Amino acid sequence: MALTVNEVLTDLQRFDLKPVEVAGIFSYDLERVCLVHWPRSETLEHLDDPSIWLTPAAGPFAFDERALERFAGKRVVVEGDLYVAADPNFGFGHGSLWPAEIRVTDMRRVKEGEGS
Repeated sequence: MALTVNEVLTDLQRFDLKPVEVAGIFSYDLERVCLVHWPRSETLEHLDDPSIWLTPAAGPFAFDERALERFAGKRVVVEGDLYVAADPNFGFGHGSLWPAEIRVTDMRRVKEGEGS
């Protein structure tokens, strides 16, 4: 069963440099390519926007623009290796705002009953 974004964010060191499978809402626009916790009503006190930055892993997997646009705003499961920022003040993504990133090897839509 896939982890939630909040589960990963509350125990980052446990998952650092490890393969993960995480479910959430895929956010995709110019300055924001990330996985957002779902359901949105479950927030973490210390984070206004619980999310993890996504980047394609090296190798055969690459982000396909059309596929990403179709996934935008949808519930997905992302697989890949998780990396935690070494400096909490300088993270990943646009503006270095994300405390962790997943180097994605696979992304798929959530099936009924999965990632809940």
